[in-house]
Amino acid sequence: MLNALWAALVLVAACVGLANSFSDGGATVNAMGEALFTSAKTAVELAIGLISALVLWLGVFEIALAAGAVTWLARVLSPVLCRLMPEVPRNHPALASIGINASMSMLGIDNGALPSGLKAMEELETLNQEPGKASRAQQMFLVYMTTSVTIFPVSILGYRLQAGAAHPADVFVPLLLASYIGLFAGLAYMAVVQKIKVWDPVLLGGAVLFVGVLGSMAWLMATLSGPVISHAVTLMGNASLLGAVVLFVGLAAWRGVPVYDTFLQGASKGFAMAVTLIPYLVGMLMAIGLLRASGAFALLQHGLEWVAALLGLDARWIAAVPQGILKSFSGGGARAMMLDIFKALGPDTFAGHLSAIVQGASDTTFFILAACAAAAKLKNLGHAVMGAVVADVASFIAAVVLAQWFFG
Repeated sequence: MLNALWAALVLVAACVGLANSFSDGGATVNAMGEALFTSAKTAVELAIGLISALVLWLGVFEIALAAGAVTWLARVLSPVLCRLMPEVPRNHPALASIGINASMSMLGIDNGALPSGLKAMEELETLNQEPGKASRAQQMFLVYMTTSVTIFPVSILGYRLQAGAAHPADVFVPLLLASYIGLFAGLAYMAVVQKIKVWDPVLLGGAVLFVGVLGSMAWLMATLSGPVISHAVTLMGNASLLGAVVLFVGLAAWRGVPVYDTFLQGASKGFAMAVTLIPYLVGMLMAIGLLRASGAFALLQHGLEWVAALLGLDARWIAAVPQGILKSFSGGGARAMMLDIFKALGPDTFAGHLSAIVQGASDTTFFILAACAAAAKLKNLGHAVMGAVVADVASFIAAVVLAQWFFG
């Protein structure tokens, strides 16, 4: 499916760009030509920027593995994860990598979440009976990774604060609800296609515990002001990172593990993994770069506005559609759109609130899919692409409904 999607993006961009070129004297074609090279440059810069995080976290993870912390974490998580991924043995290191990824993602630690996710994909590939095609477990994990359930969306609150929002944290609760809805929609889709028994008492108990803990933390944070949340979350994130490193190193040293040599052994894999990502990222960012430069997003927006006017519907949400689509491909591009809306319309308008919720309720889906496919050398992602799209669409619809509910 990823092959068909990539081809469709390129061909749609070509058709729209060609049509626009008849009225602008070829300016669109020139822009699309430049987009080819700027997208490739951006992809390489992203991969290079990941090197430091990959080297650091793969080194730390190797120490955690040698110390036995990974086995312990896998044992704790196995009752739930082994029901979602029944082909993964209990105590397998992949379960711990998934747990670390989930923890870092929820804390908003992006430079730690992606490396641990890539590590999990690599470890799940060791169990794959069909190399090159994503296993059921890999597909399930891919959908989870793209949903971006972050308990503390500090960056969104910070941007709203900088833009002069009266109450920067007022999007906190609807943002989290939209991300939860996207998560459960994506996982529910995967559960259906993989015929997983979602009514299993352990799965239901895990879901209730998950929602209860995150909901409680969200409620607590929602009672604080924007600056206080930002400070508290930054401190919590840094303390968690430092505490994990100290715990792993201390435990490994106590068990007689040569910690520095072990760190180097894991860290040496980081550079090679970053280089492996480059072709996948270049291909995906090239397609979205062509789509942006062609004017396809503007065409889609105008078409939706026409339909809404014809049907007499509230069309305010349509302004967020290009951002919602772009967020699936480029977090930086979507962020630029959000900041432009803040500047043009204000952060406390309906459009400003909706834009902030959309930005925080989902992740850069196709960037993550491309990076994980590179890490595990996959060419066929199975149902993961559709599951991720279902999650993105669900989170966007939820963002629109919640923005209208909370902000009118």
